[in-house]
Amino acid sequence: MALADVTEKAMRSKGWLLASECSRIIGKDVRTLYRWIDAGKVDGFKESGHRRYIKWADVLSHMGSEKCNALGLDADTIWTERGAQ
Repeated sequence: MALADVTEKAMRSKGWLLASECSRIIGKDVRTLYRWIDAGKVDGFKESGHRRYIKWADVLSHMGSEKCNALGLDADTIWTERGAQ
């Protein structure tokens, strides 16, 4: 699956991921990410009914550098094929 098939290129280039894609990358249930958005811990929004986008930099910040380092995640991870697995 190509990256463009998961999150649209324009959204990805602005630092946004689909919440479902983000949940796979960080190993959290998508409902956890919805709670983070609803609680104002990370920036996110709903589009086209069921599609929810989440700001990748906010997720990394919320998780903390220690956890991100342990998982091998950084701001550049958004551009890798890992996100489409």
